[in-house]
Amino acid sequence: MGYVNPSAPNRLLWAFRYTSFGPHSALLVIYVDALTGVRVNGNPATPSNFALRPAYPNPLRRGQNATWSFYAPTAVEARVYVYNLLGQQVAQILSGNLPAGESVLQWNGRFANGLPAASGAYFLRLEFRVANGAWQVMTQRVLLRK
Repeated sequence: MGYVNPSAPNRLLWAFRYTSFGPHSALLVIYVDALTGVRVNGNPATPSNFALRPAYPNPLRRGQNATWSFYAPTAVEARVYVYNLLGQQVAQILSGNLPAGESVLQWNGRFANGLPAASGAYFLRLEFRVANGAWQVMTQRVLLRK
């Protein structure tokens, strides 16, 4: 559950998010007007451009998954990595295509070799190719605690 920054002023909305993972993963988001309790159809805050939402939970505790939400108005080729404070790549999350719309990216708090990452700050680096062939980069920080 989280607050959504609505497109209309003076409107308070809550987003209830359910994500299932597995062979048939799905994402369900229900938006509710906080004042009336009425369900709002569609995402009133859907961006018109590329957007990478901050990690949840943050800070991340060992054994949890950090989840980022990435919105793309069109399908893109993407690469997603996790780096430590020294700029060393510690994990690769994705190398492939992401469909148009909202995609969920997850990191399990482990290095590429499967060992648990040490407590500290890490950075998700999302690289994606836009229509003109140029690569764009977005970065988000996540803290990992024991």
